[in-house]
Amino acid sequence: MSASEPVVHLAFLPSAGMGHLNPCLRTAALFLRYGCKVTLITPKPTVSLAESNHISRFCASFPNQVTQIDLNLIPLDPTTVNSDDPFWLQFETIRRSVHLVAPILSSLTTPLSAFIYDVSLISPLLPVTEKLSCPSYIYFIAPARMFSFFAHLSVLAASNPGEHPSSFIGDVIKIPGIASPIPRSSLKVVDREEEEVLEDVLGSELMDKVKEKGMVVKDYVKQMEILGHPAVGGFVSHGGWNSIIEAVWEGVPILSWPQHGDQKIASEAVRTSGVGIWPEEWGWGAQDVVKGKEIANKIKEMMSNESLRVKAGKMKEAARKAAGVGGSCELIIKRQIEEWKRNA
Repeated sequence: MSASEPVVHLAFLPSAGMGHLNPCLRTAALFLRYGCKVTLITPKPTVSLAESNHISRFCASFPNQVTQIDLNLIPLDPTTVNSDDPFWLQFETIRRSVHLVAPILSSLTTPLSAFIYDVSLISPLLPVTEKLSCPSYIYFIAPARMFSFFAHLSVLAASNPGEHPSSFIGDVIKIPGIASPIPRSSLKVVDREEEEVLEDVLGSELMDKVKEKGMVVKDYVKQMEILGHPAVGGFVSHGGWNSIIEAVWEGVPILSWPQHGDQKIASEAVRTSGVGIWPEEWGWGAQDVVKGKEIANKIKEMMSNESLRVKAGKMKEAARKAAGVGGSCELIIKRQIEEWKRNA
């Protein structure tokens, strides 16, 4: 970058959970690769040590390009929320503290080219982003089909007014431009995370059976490194979009078992793309009890299905081509950077 060229300066605001933090930092790293400057606004305290360590490693990797600023969260009154799950509490704490982002952004000495933030913070951040002199962008950590549903939600609500927020949603949702309808989903309340040892959760008998055949890990692990190991021949996943993307990147067939949120839509993408299977008859979250024999049969089906392996391999090649030198990802990033420079 020449001295006369404007500096592209981006501010990123992630939300709670590694599933939200990882795509945020990966996106930031893409722009850093092309000489952009980044201000990373990090909600503190983080909800987990894994998040804190990941942020520290990221900042240390780009010491001359990244400035980290803490967003000191306002303590949440537990009597004002109906959950005791630490991640949901952190989501809500961040949402109620985002008005503090405005003075942080206004204090930056280098003019901002764009403000990029997590999808979970859209509504509380609107009063802030409306007053910015730079464009704001949302990083959407779900399939494009889920984004289409979000975009069409207001149309559904307007055409079918009702007292209950979901009264206008039938068994399936038809969206213009999407050939097959989206199955109705509901949000399952996340269970409380207890500080228990694995034997307390799974039972000593199961742990003894697993001991000689595999490994049970409670703490955060680098999932992509595990999926990239040549010994891994399949992946049983909850259908989280990050997990699916990582499996596709490594060319690993997927058995998707969605639990809540956008995971049914993500599982549909797994099935229609041919990289995995989704046993819809297993239900949704804790809706049904699935017997071990059924699970074993589906795992065997996934592992023995050569067409899944071939398709997963082709998707791996396509993903790496798109993210490689001269790929579509590079072209999009460069085009966006040039637009910001022209508008500086």
